[in-house]
Amino acid sequence: MKILHVMPSYIPAYRYGGPIKAVHELCKALVKRGVGTSVFTTNIDLEKRLDVPLNNQQDVEGVKVTYFRVNFPASYCYSRDLHKAMETQAHKFDVVHIHSVFLYPTYAAVCCCRHQGIPYIINPFGALDPDMIKLKNAVVKNIYIKLIERRNIINAAAVHTASIYEKEQFLALGFNVPVAVVPRGLNLEDYVSAQPPKDIRKDYPQLDGKKLILFLGRIHQKKGLDLLAEGLKKVVDNRKDVCLVIAGPDEDNYAGKIKRLL
Repeated sequence: MKILHVMPSYIPAYRYGGPIKAVHELCKALVKRGVGTSVFTTNIDLEKRLDVPLNNQQDVEGVKVTYFRVNFPASYCYSRDLHKAMETQAHKFDVVHIHSVFLYPTYAAVCCCRHQGIPYIINPFGALDPDMIKLKNAVVKNIYIKLIERRNIINAAAVHTASIYEKEQFLALGFNVPVAVVPRGLNLEDYVSAQPPKDIRKDYPQLDGKKLILFLGRIHQKKGLDLLAEGLKKVVDNRKDVCLVIAGPDEDNYAGKIKRLL
């Protein structure tokens, strides 16, 4: 079997968060299982561009990856070259696994798959959760779903979600399509170090003797940090030996709001 994965950005564009790591780990695992695995993506890296060869297949830790130039509008991840490659090469694959919604690579991949009769899977990475849609650009997203994304989804062979919760939130939009719940995998070898772990208390002695609650991830409104702040207040009202550690990159200056809440 040959699988083509299509997503707007790929490693080393880690600033886009978990999807970059998750899809790369999935592709490496498929390669290890002997499945023919390729990736079509763009060179976008937020406001920057990746310093990678374009339009030529690269070996990225055993995964065959082709990066295509992103054109204007970059926020939509529009790429003429990616679309052309889908038109001429999609027929070589048995299935196409698409990792995004609301962005041009998804639209281009779906169009080519439908015209060529190739089954495709859509992985929305939680972006089709009604609560997430309400957080930002809700009007635009709902119009996009009505005009474009709905047809993309109802014609998919399946929708890939990572949890039962994500599946239920997706189905709350009213879709009646097959949904496969496949959790994200972890390669535990990546988390084994020959060096002893560094004790954060050495840099922050005020944490000494405290019970630590760790939030590790993007500081973004969809991560529920506002709920964590409310919950923390209930904890510290009852005990003084607890500290919250928030570690991660700030997005949209959301850290300032959380600091005010805390």
